[in-house]
Amino acid sequence: MIILENVRPSGRELRQIWRGWGAVHWACIPHTNAFIVGFGLYGVASIEWADGLIPTGAFLMMFGLSYVVWVASGWAVRRAAAAEGSRAPTGGKPWRWTIDHAGFTFDNGLQTNRLAWGAIKSVKEDADRYVLLVTPQNNPVLPKRILDDRQHAEFRRLVDVHFGATRRG
Repeated sequence: MIILENVRPSGRELRQIWRGWGAVHWACIPHTNAFIVGFGLYGVASIEWADGLIPTGAFLMMFGLSYVVWVASGWAVRRAAAAEGSRAPTGGKPWRWTIDHAGFTFDNGLQTNRLAWGAIKSVKEDADRYVLLVTPQNNPVLPKRILDDRQHAEFRRLVDVHFGATRRG
């Protein structure tokens, strides 16, 4: 059994995952970027087909301003979500992870969650973290920095017992 106190992944450790869920990740990219790509294609087509009615400089200025607004609004949404999350009763509290042959227990004093090994698709190991692939929207992150050598070895052993070396990577 591994017991880890004060589990708080950093922003870097909570970064986006790029592998593990196949087409789900890549299917989100066009949807996320559709506005800016569509605006750009519309502008290029308008300049080409409108015989100079839309000056190139004006279009580039509108395109650049739209891009700045798009990026700024994404930043504002992330900041607002983080602020609201920190005001939640369980937001920002450190977690206690218990890992054993049955799975994981996550507890922060106000909330307890249980995750069986069978609920995990695979465990992805990065240089600084382990990512438990549970659903495309829920991927708990275990920072490696809080594990000592014995805990690393025990965790890898548990992953190999439940998944084999092919589902850790």
